Amino acid sequence: MQTKDKILKILEENSNQYISGEDLALELNISRTAIWKAIKQLKSLGYDIEGVSTKGYNLTKSGDILSKEKIQSMLNQNFDIVYFDEIDSTNSYAKKLGEKAFNQTLIIANEQGKGRGRMGRFFYSPKDLGVYFSLLLKPKIDATKSVMLTTLAAVSIAEVVEEMTDKKVSIKWVNDLLIENKKFCGILTEGSISMENGELNYAVVGMGVNIYKPKKGYPKNIENIATALFENDQKQYDFKNKFIANVVNKFMLYYENIESLSYFNSYKKRSISLSKTVDVIKLNEVKRAKVLDLDENFSLVVQYENGDIEHLSSGEISIKDI
Repeated sequence: MQTKDKILKILEENSNQYISGEDLALELNISRTAIWKAIKQLKSLGYDIEGVSTKGYNLTKSGDILSKEKIQSMLNQNFDIVYFDEIDSTNSYAKKLGEKAFNQTLIIANEQGKGRGRMGRFFYSPKDLGVYFSLLLKPKIDATKSVMLTTLAAVSIAEVVEEMTDKKVSIKWVNDLLIENKKFCGILTEGSISMENGELNYAVVGMGVNIYKPKKGYPKNIENIATALFENDQKQYDFKNKFIANVVNKFMLYYENIESLSYFNSYKKRSISLSKTVDVIKLNEVKRAKVLDLDENFSLVVQYENGDIEHLSSGEISIKDI
């Protein structure tokens, strides 16, 4: 743990009271100059630390700043963690690591320049306003079951949001999470398949979650369909670190017995697509259908206007009577 992280921990444990530079120096066995430099570092990261010459330092709990060290301390399993203040895409970076990574890896970014969603769509990932992270895993499952990773991620995020906020989450098949019918989270699962046994060599589960709304609103192309957990001026102290850690912990709890599908009911009860009229979009063809059910493979059971029934395992839907 770096000096700045040790100081931050002490200030957090003694919130609403001042800790002198001398006391910090004695506790950490370093010079007052080192303390001053570390405080300066923390301020540059965005922490609101008040310094009074006769009292010392006091942390005002008003910031929500990503910290690799804090996330690591809250995880229940060992992960290699890679953090970027800015990157093109956490999924792209994870795929480059791919089979070369020895351990399960968590890649986190404060901003993505080329965040991606399904069908190659751009995922808006502005600085400081969301959490953008990817899990690099080596699951022992057949590649045809990779949808389990996507749905597992969806359930993990939905449950954590409902535990940490007063929001209710619904899921639009297969990977979009909504609050009041607006999207706040997208999930993209990618991987590499073994030609020998059809299993995944590795899988990358990317998650992008809008935590705060942009001060000037969303771009025109998504302003009517996007939302976030909080307004821009409702900053929650240390929410993002806790959120990522809680999602990863919950994901791994389900992941250990992924084929038991213990999370299936949690997914299905939040599925906003059930009983809805939808347009099914496959291979540039659009067909109107009624959603009948979600089967145990997370395929959407739909009935077309001609009476044909299909279990959709791929493609996209547009809900018409949401």
